[in-house]
Amino acid sequence: MSLNNQTVKIIEEHTNEGHYVHYSFSVTDLVAIQPWSITWDFQTECEFVATSWRFRILFRQFSKKRRVSCSVSLKRRDSEKRGVKAFVWISFFDVDGRSLFDFPKRIYSEGILPGDEMHGSIGDRFFRGQTLYIGITIFIRCCHSESDLDHTTNVNTDDDRRCF
Repeated sequence: MSLNNQTVKIIEEHTNEGHYVHYSFSVTDLVAIQPWSITWDFQTECEFVATSWRFRILFRQFSKKRRVSCSVSLKRRDSEKRGVKAFVWISFFDVDGRSLFDFPKRIYSEGILPGDEMHGSIGDRFFRGQTLYIGITIFIRCCHSESDLDHTTNVNTDDDRRCF
């Protein structure tokens, strides 16, 4: 399996609610040496709570099923004492531009503190030999809030409009 370096795009975006990092790339031929992963380190340039992160996407081949699974992780690596919310959306497209899923896959965590790591699995909908176009958006929010977030817990809800 190989990453097509010519198509890797990284876009960072800062908003009033937080920080986005967008990655897009293609992966050709899901049959090579397994497992195979891509890891990116990034940090927000936040004036309130500057955080640093490690994102990893991992592909594993299951020879009996002739399929490939995908899992992701996002780990907070800074030493700031405040919690933030973290969201990851992942979209997969085939060579014809058709989405492999009805909606982007999402993993998220509320109150993620330094050293915390969140994980998600996409399943095994990918076939060996397939070429994928992948779009990833990471959103770090609630870092601009003035409240003390040290006491938060990791609870997943669909209400991502508020900061704790």
